[in-house]
Amino acid sequence: AIVIGDEISALTVSDLLKSQGIWLTAIRPPTVAVNSSRLRVTICSHHNESQIKYLAECLNKALA
Repeated sequence: AIVIGDEISALTVSDLLKSQGIWLTAIRPPTVAVNSSRLRVTICSHHNESQIKYLAECLNKALA
């Protein structure tokens, strides 16, 4: 998981990534503590190296 902090920011980053074809679910209170909202990242065996690099690039841009 990538801890973002407040839930609005987590939702914003999640929506931005979804628009780029990446589905990272925003996990928010009450599932996690207040101000510890996060994005759940799941990488499976069927993801290839270029897909993982694309994820990293998009995350870097979204979190900058």
